[in-house]
Amino acid sequence: MHKRFSILLIACVLVGFSLRVWRIADFPSGSNQDELLRAYDAYSLVVTGKDHRGNPWPLYFAGFSIERDNSPPLFTYATIPLVALLGPTVVAVRFTAAFLGALTIASIALLVLAVTDNKRLTLAAAGLIAFSPWHIFLSRFGNEFVTEPLFFALAPGLLVWGLRRRSTVVLALSAVAFALGLYAYSPLRLLLPIAGVTVLMFYRRDAATFGWKLLLPAIVFITLIFPAASYYLPGPTMGRFREVSIVSQTPYWPAYVLAGVLGHASPLMLQYFVVFEAFLLAAGVVIGRKSFTKWHFFGCLSVCAVIASALTVPTPHFGRSSALIVPAAAFMAFGAGALLRAYRKLPRIRRQLSVVAAVIVLFASFAEIPALAYEQHIMFVVGLDDLIRAAAQRDERRIVITTSGVQQPYIHVLSALQVQPEELHLERKMMPNGWEHVSIFDRWAFCKPEECAVAGDLAIVRKAESTNHQVLQSKGVFELVRW
Repeated sequence: MHKRFSILLIACVLVGFSLRVWRIADFPSGSNQDELLRAYDAYSLVVTGKDHRGNPWPLYFAGFSIERDNSPPLFTYATIPLVALLGPTVVAVRFTAAFLGALTIASIALLVLAVTDNKRLTLAAAGLIAFSPWHIFLSRFGNEFVTEPLFFALAPGLLVWGLRRRSTVVLALSAVAFALGLYAYSPLRLLLPIAGVTVLMFYRRDAATFGWKLLLPAIVFITLIFPAASYYLPGPTMGRFREVSIVSQTPYWPAYVLAGVLGHASPLMLQYFVVFEAFLLAAGVVIGRKSFTKWHFFGCLSVCAVIASALTVPTPHFGRSSALIVPAAAFMAFGAGALLRAYRKLPRIRRQLSVVAAVIVLFASFAEIPALAYEQHIMFVVGLDDLIRAAAQRDERRIVITTSGVQQPYIHVLSALQVQPEELHLERKMMPNGWEHVSIFDRWAFCKPEECAVAGDLAIVRKAESTNHQVLQSKGVFELVRW
């Protein structure tokens, strides 16, 4: 049983990884400025030992604003090996995200196995997440969003495993996971401490048997988080945290938090699940409570994830609500187990009808997966990078790139042309909203063309902006025109 379990679990992880890397350069189509920023910062670190703003090996990346866009460093550092090999490309950051997504499947399996000691439930949870369109899309986006479910499963999973198996070494590894999570994604700064307290509450008797042996994990944790202490202090490192926190934006935040919590129980969440998943999730929540003793543990993890997400705006959010993927995997596995038990008790004719119904639901679900996991998303711009490369080949004095719908077009230029970091001379202007704007780099100008372009300029604009101008090339939603 152990050997077969290991083989099936590895198969789930490999199948999940293949779904996450299949045509990863093409889907999602286009590129996102946050992906390119992570890629170019990693590229700059490889070449110069500094990020693209000139900060040597930073504990946080200032990104597009020193006041509002400070992101934790773990994901960017994780992309360095592939960026060194492939350059500052979306493939490098997306492949890194896909690898972390595959690790998430294994981490969820670890958590479910540690809590339930049930290998069938563990395989069911791993298999369901391997095919989850929500998690597939999350794992194909080169951003630190993917680290939220990873560490929300890995850190508590190692902690439960260490407590139940009386292993100080595993507890030390859990301390490493909890600490690294603080360097991975801003919402994890709140989510992981709550998750750790939840585990200790459920397994307090196991924790009490360790006594002074808990000193080693404690020392490991404190040592690793010491540099991250600034993440919890007022200052630049809190910039992105304040940006997404509802508490810092309105004095009426308790009402907004309550609305956010209710939003996670509304039909809005159905957009993240296919029919089959929603059916199993409902069965796991309703029926699984009577069938599985560890239902309450994953229920508490769900509450932790919902509250942490509700404290941010907007919410629900496909990235900041993604910690819910972890308990959802367990509940779907509970639902599958409960329905299988109920199926075995049915008379023959009802079994046959149940099989027909299951086939219909599965067919509808698999028809949804490509649309949810692979198709174009509003956050990605299509055609801009190709037109930048095309424009760069022309001997032009000045090239204008529109800022309409493209907040930071300069990062597209740096990535598309793989500009050497030593050549960067960026002048940044602080905007009234707290974000910084780069208006000029070399022969490139970034503005609304009707405000800054002059006759004869080459311009990359959205199709709606190209009226009455000579179109030289078209790609996606952009056109290269002679102004």
